[in-house]
Amino acid sequence: MNFTICFLCRRNGGKWLVKYPSVKACPGEVTRLEGEWGAWLVSSRQAGAAVPHLIEAARTVDALTAALKAHHYKKALQIVQAFLIQHVKKTENNINQQLIS
Repeated sequence: MNFTICFLCRRNGGKWLVKYPSVKACPGEVTRLEGEWGAWLVSSRQAGAAVPHLIEAARTVDALTAALKAHHYKKALQIVQAFLIQHVKKTENNINQQLIS
């Protein structure tokens, strides 16, 4: 089975609720599909349902916006905290590398 054709049919046909045949087959496509599905859910006024899909697609800003739109303030706070922790770790690693060299 050609997975690219399968993904294109799902994307173009708007059949977001159909499970993917295999996540291991092409993870990049799955990530892209998750992002598109999340965007479609937001456009369908289902922002709360879109948040986990946007997080899975690594679209942090979109996930934060969707969480705020859905009035899920606790989830929005968790997204911001996770982003800040990642940013602090990256900054800490950069500082450590500069101190070593």
